[in-house]
Amino acid sequence: MCAQYLRTKRNLESESPQYRKHRLFRLPTGSEWLSHFGFLPGGKLGITIQDDGVISIYDLSAGSAGSGSDDNTSAPSPSSPQNWISVGRLLAQYCVGWPVDLFDFRFRDDDGKYLIVAVSSYRRFGAPARRTTVVIIRFDIGDDDTLPVPRPSKELCRRLLAIDCAQPIVLRGDLLVVQGLTRGENHGEKTTTLIALDYKRNLGVQLQDPSLNLAPESSSRFDLTVEGTHILLYRFTRGMNLEILVYFDVSRDMYPLSGSGPIESVLLRSPDIHTTLNLSPSVPLAENCVWMPLHICGTPNDSSGGHVPLIGRSVPSRAGDPNREAVTSSAWIDAAGIINHLQWSGFPKDDMELSELGTYEVGTCGRRAFWIKQEIVPPENMEEHTEEADDPVVRTIPVIEVVSLPFVGQPFDEEKTAKSVRRLQVPVDISDEMSMLKFCDEWGTLAYMKSSAQEEQEIHIFDY
Repeated sequence: MCAQYLRTKRNLESESPQYRKHRLFRLPTGSEWLSHFGFLPGGKLGITIQDDGVISIYDLSAGSAGSGSDDNTSAPSPSSPQNWISVGRLLAQYCVGWPVDLFDFRFRDDDGKYLIVAVSSYRRFGAPARRTTVVIIRFDIGDDDTLPVPRPSKELCRRLLAIDCAQPIVLRGDLLVVQGLTRGENHGEKTTTLIALDYKRNLGVQLQDPSLNLAPESSSRFDLTVEGTHILLYRFTRGMNLEILVYFDVSRDMYPLSGSGPIESVLLRSPDIHTTLNLSPSVPLAENCVWMPLHICGTPNDSSGGHVPLIGRSVPSRAGDPNREAVTSSAWIDAAGIINHLQWSGFPKDDMELSELGTYEVGTCGRRAFWIKQEIVPPENMEEHTEEADDPVVRTIPVIEVVSLPFVGQPFDEEKTAKSVRRLQVPVDISDEMSMLKFCDEWGTLAYMKSSAQEEQEIHIFDY
């Protein structure tokens, strides 16, 4: 494991990283469109969620009727499409019954036998009534080859919530936390609501407080993480401030739930801690940019050092393109450490490691950022472009680049970070009209899916 990690690290730090293996994962013919894809911790397994609510767990390391060689021994070339291995052994599957908007996951035990996945579905039941349904499923995905395929799966919890779920859902331990909006009487002003569910003991609580609402000076709603039974919320505000709210031990407010309907009663509870950390001048903010945190599913985890990767996104990322977002800083939040310090001695500013960057996607653990950019293709015959010639037509091609981010405790070095940018060699035609681009930080694995109306959906997976 250590040897493979070091080999991947050396490859990605080389001047021209070459993929070692090209895997091709095809969804079954006739499958609904893929709405979510993610690498599970370790990079061996992948999770797919389709438009019809089918959740599938695949072994992406197992080949099935492969094509081409196992490893790339020659320079990648689009003209040799057979240099790939067909993968995708279905391990487990479950259908929640309708499209999934948000999801999070964790392993229940250290040996990875049980994967717990929480999903939320935001549905309109009739204007203007809106409801969110949360479902928690356990997948048995141990390495025992004697188990049937697909492996057993079990629904652990299903509950209807009277909120508009507008933020990531977070699953940690036995606690599921959902943030959303509720309307007042006569469908008036919306109020931010925090719902915590202990799915194992069938307990829950619905919290409200004015501190949770979107204030005029804030630029985004709260993102959140869970540590034990404590909830930590954070958001960027104007002036490059990070606003932090902490609810200690929400389990003490929970009560038994019956049926699967909404939690009717609301507890008005102020956060135990409400503080602000000023990030400037460490992280400069571009003028007229709005900052939002970029939530990464499945974190914190062992590969993120138990920290929460906090990626700041500024919008717009470039003039004339309001639909693109740019990552302009990264930070690591020690959730356990911060909560412990807040509980006993105040906020520890030294736990934040900040850096400036200019990209817009991040890997599974916040260790790398990557993007597709348009690279200018030099003309084949420079003599054709003389002073007498008209303005030449500039041709560009989309390419994938990756940059290493400072890890927990590492100081930010602008020159070193800039020099770590690498172009990834891939043997397929890359399009900026992609539908999905993912990167597994742990094993340097890139997944790319091109947006296409083709019946067969393909994900190209490259191991570096």
